[in-house]
Amino acid sequence: ADLEAEGRPPEVALVEGIHRRKTGALLAASLRMGAMAAGGGAGLLSRLDAYGADVGMAFQIVDDVLDEEGLGRDLGKTPGKDRQRGKMTYPAAVGIEASRSRALALAAGAKERVRGVPGEALLLGLADLVVNRRS
Repeated sequence: ADLEAEGRPPEVALVEGIHRRKTGALLAASLRMGAMAAGGGAGLLSRLDAYGADVGMAFQIVDDVLDEEGLGRDLGKTPGKDRQRGKMTYPAAVGIEASRSRALALAAGAKERVRGVPGEALLLGLADLVVNRRS
């Protein structure tokens, strides 16, 4: 879906769908597998699924913002490549500041979902790391 969206006008719903099916799904699946292996119940799995989807989405939004504003030496790649390729990104759809706000809101919501779960401190730290990263 990511490649299919290249060159199309940016749409928030489409960008969010792409991001949720990429990093969001990967993170949610990883958390789910760990919880299942530890014998976690349906309630925990549901909370971790939502956390993973939101943190994954926040990660992708921050990645889009960094591609616009990051420094090549920090990113390990040339900034601006997404725009040059006509890639549909969150900042292209709503702007840089709205993208930052959305990523922070997603991380905050994700953190609320995992209050009181085993490994809470790690999960809270991961959500913060995702939205505060520079590379």
